[in-house]
Order: sequence, then C-alpha cells, then structure tokens
Amino acid sequence: MHRLIQKDLELWKKNKKPLPILLRGARQVGKSFLVKEFAKNNFDNFCEINFERDEQAKRYFENLDVKNIVLKLSSFTNTKIITGKTLIFLDEIQQCPKAILALRYFYEDMPGLHVIGAGSLVDFALKSGEYAVPVGRVQYLFMGPMSFQEFLLAANKNSYLEYINKLSIHQEHDPVMHEKLLEEIRVYMLLGGMPAVLNDYFANKDLLEAFNRQSSILLSFKDDFSKYSKNHQYKYLQSVLLKTPSLIGSKFKYSQIDSDCKSADIKEALILLSRANLIHLLARTSGAGLPLGAEASDKHFKAIFLDIGLTQKLLGANNEIINATDFHSIAAGALTEQFVGQEFLSCMNPYDEKKLYFWEREDKSNAAEVDYLHVCDGKIYPVEVKAGKAGRLKSLRIFMKTFQSSFGIRISQRELSFEDAILSVPLYAVSNLDRLIKESSAC
Repeated sequence: MHRLIQKDLELWKKNKKPLPILLRGARQVGKSFLVKEFAKNNFDNFCEINFERDEQAKRYFENLDVKNIVLKLSSFTNTKIITGKTLIFLDEIQQCPKAILALRYFYEDMPGLHVIGAGSLVDFALKSGEYAVPVGRVQYLFMGPMSFQEFLLAANKNSYLEYINKLSIHQEHDPVMHEKLLEEIRVYMLLGGMPAVLNDYFANKDLLEAFNRQSSILLSFKDDFSKYSKNHQYKYLQSVLLKTPSLIGSKFKYSQIDSDCKSADIKEALILLSRANLIHLLARTSGAGLPLGAEASDKHFKAIFLDIGLTQKLLGANNEIINATDFHSIAAGALTEQFVGQEFLSCMNPYDEKKLYFWEREDKSNAAEVDYLHVCDGKIYPVEVKAGKAGRLKSLRIFMKTFQSSFGIRISQRELSFEDAILSVPLYAVSNLDRLIKESSAC
C-alpha cells in the first residue's frame, strides 16, 4: 500500500548529513511497513532491530559510543552497515529509551548514517523526563492512518483520484463521478485508514472480517496502556479512549467522560492519549490573526479520534453508514467532522506537530461557532462541515463579517462551486482544498 509520506523519506535519503528520524504515530498506522518498503527501494542494506522482539539488543545501548553500537548491531543482525548505503531501523524504540537518547550521537559521531527510530507510544516512555530528545539533533516525522487519497490508491481507483486532482470551479463536473466518489466516502467511513483493516478488506471484500480487525486494533491500544502507564492511569485512559468518539463535534467536558472522576485525572489521560496520537485536540482560537495558536485556549477545546473506521466501530455506527441515504443521519454528523479533521491532518507537513483549531463566539444573544479554521497563503479561512447537501451558514457568515474574510468554505456532499462568497468543496476533495482556495482567490 503506497503511502504519500514516502516522498519525504526519499528527500531525506538525499541529505548528505541527515538528522536521525523519530517516526511518530499510533500503533498499526503502518510505520514499520513504510520503513521496510523505503529501505527495499532505496538502500543496499537494511539493519533492523525490534526492541520488543530483540530484547537482548537493549544491552548495546547501555553506553552512548555509537561506533561501538554500530559494530554490535552489524554483528547481531549479520548486516553490513555502510554510511550512505545502509538504513538502520530501531523499531518499537519506546521499549529502549536509551536508544532514543542515542539518536543524537548517531548524528554527531557518525554523520551521513541514515537512522530511523519508530515507536507507538514514545511519549509514554519519555513522560518521566529521564530521557529527553535533544532539539536540533533528531527530526520528528508524524504519520497517521491512510488518507482518503491513499485509500483510493490502495483500491486501485486511480482514475477517481485523477478526477479529484483535476476538479476546477471553471469546468463542468461529472454528476455520475460525484455520486461514485460519495459512495467511496461511505466505504471509507466504514473501514477507515488503518492499513491492516484495508488489507483484510481488499483481500476478500468481507466487511465482517474488517470490523473484527478494527476490534483487534482497539484491544491492542488497551494492552499498550497496561504496559506503559501507571496502574492508577489505566482506567482513565480507557474511559477517555472509549468516550471520545461520542463527543466529536462538541466542546470537550471532563464530566462527560466520568462524572465520578476528578478532572485532573481525566485531563492527564487526555494529554497522554493526545501525545500518543490516538486523539487529536482542536483548540478554540480567536481567529483574529496568525499564528492561530497564539490566542488558543487550553480550557476550551474539542477532540477527534485517530481514525474514522475505529470511530464508527466504537460508536457502533456501521449499520447506520450502510443504510443511510444522507451522511447527516450518521451519528448526528459527527463522523463527517471526524473525516474532515482527519483529512486536514493528513495534508499537513509531516515534520510539524499537527494542530487543528476552531472558532467560537460566546454571546447569548448571537452565539456562533465555526468547525475549523484553515490557513492558506497566510490567510485564515473559516470552514463549516455540513453532513448533508443543505444547511445554514449563519456562523460562517458571522466570522466572515467579523474578520472581513474574502470568502468562506463549506465542505459537504454538494458538488464543487464558488458563489456568493462561499467555496463549496465536496467531501472527497478536502485534500485539494489549498489548490481550490488559490483558484477561487484568483477570480
């Protein structure tokens, strides 16, 4: 399954003095598969250590003499390690925090050597602060589930992707292709972007088997909590993980997780799950200027889950998705907001920590809320997500008037259009939003 992030690794390969990469992402988003495919196509030799499987290799990192470490790794794996020709892959690196610390010394003492570390719950291992990753010596690369684009590629529907990439407000649209793509969105809502789920489905087109795989993945997350969290945290992590999908689209309140628990315990669990990339937080911001984070509130936020397929599994929404004639009826539109947020995250620079924002005006007589704020070419655009083809845009208009926006964006089942200062973007074209904004701005 092709991942678009591979192009970033290919550019990194060409660097004469590459920073070691710490590949971040939740368990089972495909990190190990990506690195192995990348190594197969770009290096002569591949030296892999999996610290869950190769526990004895942890001894090699007791001291930080990386030249000695490389000699031992070469012997242990029976692999030639040659600068520029060998990729060293330290998988499940959270199991060996000293290996995380050693990454900086690979860069300092053996420049030119390509090293990638990957881990599902790195922040759980580092939360004590005992092992800090030095800034400027290690490069983070963030990876999430497969996007809708990657889903279409995996489904061998390249022509659908070509249609999306050629969409233009200046050209006539194909209503038949529009309906076909909305149907693909429905399938993606059921399956999501976890590679193992898609692999199972594309092998035999069995939805039940795909749903069973989703259950297995969710259980593996819970198993991770028992390994890397303190005993008293375990129940809070589980509670937040299970409850968050039902809160998508609404402001997060700790009492909604468990009214009998202390807010501080729920907050700590939420922070850990966010750092582990299982949950993504949307901060409320004023929208008055850039950067959006400058006036973001830590007290007012929303949340979306890692993956839309896992979200619908936790909500028990598969029958709703299969039978619905309109996405608006599916989990009260929450899955549509999840989809758009997930697509926004997949389009962001993988080297940056990914952040989402929304806008709200608390005014009893004239309250307003915009689902997402999107930045393109230094301008802020309000984005409203509408599960159906209809829907009022009152809050969008209020934001546009307040901040004199050139236009607003509606993401829905409607076909692409630009009229009355509203750019309507179909759900399947979120990945092309920046291109469509630039095209509309030129009108």
